Amino acid sequence: MYFLRELPDVKTHLELFYKYKRSDEHLGLADIKRQDISFVDTTTLEHEIKSFFNEGRLMKEDQFEWGRLRTPTENYIKCVYLAHDYIKNNGFDNPVGAHYNPRIEKFQIHPGRDRGKVLDLMNVDTIECVAFNTGGHQLEFKKRFDTAEQLREHFINQPLFFSVTADHGSLIPHTFIDWMTEDMTVIDELVPKRMKQTFAHIKEFWNTHRVTHNFERFTNKPIAWHQGDKPIHIKAYTYKGMLKGWVLAPYIKEPYQDKDVRIQIF
Repeated sequence: MYFLRELPDVKTHLELFYKYKRSDEHLGLADIKRQDISFVDTTTLEHEIKSFFNEGRLMKEDQFEWGRLRTPTENYIKCVYLAHDYIKNNGFDNPVGAHYNPRIEKFQIHPGRDRGKVLDLMNVDTIECVAFNTGGHQLEFKKRFDTAEQLREHFINQPLFFSVTADHGSLIPHTFIDWMTEDMTVIDELVPKRMKQTFAHIKEFWNTHRVTHNFERFTNKPIAWHQGDKPIHIKAYTYKGMLKGWVLAPYIKEPYQDKDVRIQIF
């Protein structure tokens, strides 16, 4: 459990954070091992996938408030294009945000929860984070941002939105890169544009494909999808493989296999 409701007057948060954070607390870039990260957000992905197939695919583009993630369908859409980016580029352009959560003794990803789901699905061992060592938790930083100016300079050519929440007896920073401006205006040419493009793509993809799978091994109510004429076979070896099948299939061009899943598009 952690709190995401930011404090009032968000435009002051960057200066507020650096003025009042504890002297042993730091914000910076760090490589964190997956065993030290909570991937609790992946537990919602099955529901988000089903939300698309049950409801989202029937909706029109103008029914979404793109970039605000108001519906579970949008999280699935975002995971699809993020997974495509990760495989294509062997990583993401920006680090995820993370703070140490002393309640569970692990780092919690935010912002970047959908990227966190993809990193979990892809079994990434070490994850680059804009990390905060809540309460002075021991953490080795590659680069520290000891002032607001250092943080801004590192992301100088990228839109930066920074907010803080009050939790764990600290001011917890949340650093958004390439999403919205400092006044919380979502930049349409970034996340919303990709989500709209992906929404159109996956609607067409799933409407022209039919799926055979073995997902009844991993869930009580697997999605049955026989909409189109083009066959896909997805064989999951793990629960994670079932999720990965729905996320990866819309963009792969050739058979895919790893320890969790095999995807064959005929």
